[in-house]
Amino acid sequence: MQPGVGYRLGYYFLWGHGTEKDLRDRSADYQDDPWPWDSPQRATDDTNLPLISDVIEKGTVNPPITSSPHGATGPVKSGENSFPEPETIKSQGGHVGLVDGSVNWRKQSEMRPHNATIPSGRIIGYW
Repeated sequence: MQPGVGYRLGYYFLWGHGTEKDLRDRSADYQDDPWPWDSPQRATDDTNLPLISDVIEKGTVNPPITSSPHGATGPVKSGENSFPEPETIKSQGGHVGLVDGSVNWRKQSEMRPHNATIPSGRIIGYW
């Protein structure tokens, strides 16, 4: 390992969150604002709900950045205190695991921003 080089491993664990408190319309288009989402609570929930995903986010670490594990040649990140959309830093997308047990690649252009902290906080995740 080289000095000044860090590694980030992990996933968003998307089950068991209190997302039912967010009463916004699930079928609306929120564009670049955080979209509401439904967190699976049981294995019998809708099999298309996201259960786990790669960490692609804005507002993480200190000082905050936008980061993604899957750029064209590996991980990508913005400059410090900068919050561009993941597409701007050339994020290609990420893996999303569903309640049915499948794991699928989702292009960045198909991902939507969500509040990655419940209740809503400053970190925006994409899945």
